[in-house]
Amino acid sequence: MGTPPVLPGTLALLCAIIGALPGAAIHAQTPYGDQPAGSSAELLYQEVVVTQKSVCRVQGLDSRLDLRYSVLSSLAIDKRDNGRLDVKQKIEAASLLHADEATQALFGDLLRKLTGTRFSMGFDSEGELVRFEGAREKPQAAGGAAVDQTLLLASLIDRDGWKELARCSFFQPHKPLRPGSRWQRSMTHSWGSLGSWTGQVSYRYAGQQDGLQRFPYAFKLTYVAPKADAHGLLPISRASFKHGEAGGTIYFDPGKGQVTRVEERFPVKGQMSIDLLGQSVPVELDEEQSFQVRLLESDPRSHRAVEPGRY
Repeated sequence: MGTPPVLPGTLALLCAIIGALPGAAIHAQTPYGDQPAGSSAELLYQEVVVTQKSVCRVQGLDSRLDLRYSVLSSLAIDKRDNGRLDVKQKIEAASLLHADEATQALFGDLLRKLTGTRFSMGFDSEGELVRFEGAREKPQAAGGAAVDQTLLLASLIDRDGWKELARCSFFQPHKPLRPGSRWQRSMTHSWGSLGSWTGQVSYRYAGQQDGLQRFPYAFKLTYVAPKADAHGLLPISRASFKHGEAGGTIYFDPGKGQVTRVEERFPVKGQMSIDLLGQSVPVELDEEQSFQVRLLESDPRSHRAVEPGRY
């Protein structure tokens, strides 16, 4: 029960010494279905703001990324008599809030392809995600004009990331809930061609604040390197990563029985080797990803007064 992290399954920037590519190769997510939600469904809005800061070092040359983007989804929720939920999610809008000049066009193209994507999911009576359909591919791109003979590899939220955001948005506290309650759940997260993460998420109940129950959580995950025959946009031969102090806080409204917001950070450091033109190129990565999720009862675009241009 609970939510695992949206890990840096979205590796924001890789740097490899290589010649310029002619353009970007874009892979967008496959939309799920096109049926409108039933008129009896309850409608909520999920707003996710992701921030990524990274430093990538290749043969002594540093390349930095400072990225921030937002994704707004509608959530049509059908409640069943036995406590189960059927949810249809549609990405209504996605916007680039901040990016350096070298990656603005690349990430802008990826975000535009997110709009209209649909997911379908189901939760049991205890809030466990038991069904998830959609997000068959990770939106990623490689290319753009070379900067100092550097190749940019960009990706956004992947399939496991969307599943974790779903768990996050429909989190239900462990029962019976008592002051100081603690519990754990196991988790795994695919990192695509970079490997995967596996371990545990630990939760505790930290009382109420401004009428909301607070549930801090922490991760203890081990990185699993990719198999030798794994394929991706870049051929990775060796990789080793560790995360720093990582976790977040879930804010839960007991009156409404639902999450109102979530805050999380996940720092990671490591090294990898990329095989290019018959040579093994060492790459160091230092990245921190954070996100904020808000669950809203009305479309925020109808009364947006801050950060003009977000949607």
